[in-house]
Amino acid sequence: MKKSLILVLALVLLIGTTLVAQGSKEGAAQTYKLRASTNLAGTGTIGRGLTKFVELVNEKSGGRIVATANYGSELGNQAEQVEMARTGSLEMVVAAPGTGPGTWVPQLMMFEFPYIFKDNDHYRRVLKGLEGEVTKLVQPYGFIALAGQSQGSRHMLTKKPVTKLEDLANMKMRGPNAVYISMFKHLGAAGTTMDWNEIYTALQTGVVDGMEASPSMINSMKFQDVAKNLTITDHIIACTYYFFNEKWFNSLPSDLQAVVREA
Repeated sequence: MKKSLILVLALVLLIGTTLVAQGSKEGAAQTYKLRASTNLAGTGTIGRGLTKFVELVNEKSGGRIVATANYGSELGNQAEQVEMARTGSLEMVVAAPGTGPGTWVPQLMMFEFPYIFKDNDHYRRVLKGLEGEVTKLVQPYGFIALAGQSQGSRHMLTKKPVTKLEDLANMKMRGPNAVYISMFKHLGAAGTTMDWNEIYTALQTGVVDGMEASPSMINSMKFQDVAKNLTITDHIIACTYYFFNEKWFNSLPSDLQAVVREA
C-alpha cells in the first residue's frame, strides 16, 4: 500500500513539474506585437529616434517583441494616433504632451510655455525628472509615459522677413496648441492650429504666413522650400514622450518591460 501511494505521489509530482516546465517554455516563446507611430517625419530627430527604438526592442527582446513603426500621416493625424494608442489599436504613440494627451490633461501644456527653460540641458533634466508625474497624469486615460525627448529650441519660419516685433503684426502663424496661439496673440500676430502634416500646403497656398519649429523639424518636412525666412527666436523648447498603452505594457513579463524601458 505504501509503495503504491509513493508511486502515485511521484507520478503526480512528475506530471506537475512537466506542466510547469511546459508553461514556462510557452511563456518564454510568446511574442508581443508593438505597433508604434508618430505624426512626425521619419527623417527628423524624433522619427530617427523611434526607428532606433524599434531596432533595439527587436534586437534586445530576441524576437519576443515584434516592433514596427509608422511615421507622418500614415495612420492619421496626431490626435487620431493618440486615440489609437489609448484604445489599443496601437501599443505606443510618440506625441507631444501638450497636443497629445494634453487634450485631456491641460497641465501637460506647461512643457511648451515660452521662455521658462534656460537651455536644452535644463529642459532634458525636467523631462527626466517629471516622467513619473507625467505617467500619473495620463494613467487615468490608459497611458504610461516614458522617454521624454527634446525637440530642440523652436524658431519662426515665415514667407516674409521678420526682423522686428512689429513685422509680426497681423501675420497668420500656425501653432500646435492653445499655448502657441496665446503667444502669437500677445506678439501681435494671429495664431491658428492645424495638423503638422497640413503645414506645407498651408504655407504654399497662403493659408498661413508662417509657422514655428526647431530647424531639424522644419528641414524634415522641407518647409523652407515654401517659406524662406527663419527668425532665430528660441521662444519655446518642445518635447515628445513615448506614451504606451498601459494594459499592453503591464501584460509584458518583467524582463521585457525592462527591455522596453532600456531601449
